[in-house]
Amino acid sequence: MHHIGMSYPDAPDASKSSKPDDSRPRRPSRQEMREQKIIQNQERLTHSTETLETIKKDIQIPKRIKRLITEANLMLKDENNGSMSVRAANAISIMEELTYSRHVQSHIRTKIWDVVSSLEAIRE
Repeated sequence: MHHIGMSYPDAPDASKSSKPDDSRPRRPSRQEMREQKIIQNQERLTHSTETLETIKKDIQIPKRIKRLITEANLMLKDENNGSMSVRAANAISIMEELTYSRHVQSHIRTKIWDVVSSLEAIRE
C-alpha cells in the first residue's frame, strides 16, 4: 500500500538518472584530433601521388613535364625529405612551375591544380 508523499528507499527516484547526460556529443581529445589529422593528411598525400601517377602515364605529356611530375611525386613519397607538410610544400613549388608552362594542356593543368589544392590542405 502506497501513500502519497512517502518515499521508499528501494524505489528508483525519477529525478535522478543513472545514465550521464548524452544530449551533447563528446569533444574529441587532442590526441584523437591529432590522429584524425594525420589520417586526413595521409589520405590527401595518397590522393595526390595517385593523381600524379595518372598524369605521368598520359602519352601526350612532354618528357620535361613528366620529369618534373616524377620529381614532385618522389619528393612526396620520400619520408626522409622531412615532415608531410614540408614535403607537400616542396612538391607544390615544383608543380606551380608546371601550371605556368605553356606546354601543359588545360586538362592536365586542372589536375595539377587539384593536387596542389589537396597538398595545401596538409598541415601538421
